[in-house]
Amino acid sequence: QVLECLQVKGELDISGPPFSPEALSTRHWLTLRTLAARNGLLAFTTSDARSNVLRIALIMCTLLPPSDLRQVRTAQIVAQRLKGVLKQGMKPSWSGSERMELWCLLIAYFCAREGGDTRAWFAEEICRVIHSGSDVIGVKVGPRLSDDLMSFQRRFFVALELKQPTEELAEYVLSRNKWDVV
Repeated sequence: QVLECLQVKGELDISGPPFSPEALSTRHWLTLRTLAARNGLLAFTTSDARSNVLRIALIMCTLLPPSDLRQVRTAQIVAQRLKGVLKQGMKPSWSGSERMELWCLLIAYFCAREGGDTRAWFAEEICRVIHSGSDVIGVKVGPRLSDDLMSFQRRFFVALELKQPTEELAEYVLSRNKWDVV
């Protein structure tokens, strides 16, 4: 459902007039479908830490890019919640699933408040993942980091390119002197 909603949202953004009866009907359907997907994800419970992190990331994914101030605030709150879950003592093992870990961290980074502590925390975690698993995830620290991150996003069904925050993140990762630039 989340993937279907993202695909329709992407098609709406590039298609004809935004206020045609067809577009309005599709937007209404999309809103209801997104709310249903989000409600299903909220109701889903599991004791598996990775599943819980993925569930929260999928909820945030339904909010990207935030189209109104309520969505912006909701996305920021959910990002803070994910940070709290990840900082608890039950940090999930992502061995063999490093790509999924990076995807969850990227979604949270994009949802967190720009310039806030939560976004900075996710940026540090993204640095850690990229540095420790660049061969596995296919994102390498270097001059093509921004392009690698954009390519990575497209593989993980973020159809909506978040170019500016991705470039800012790449600059941040490259500026960290503790990470070796290849």
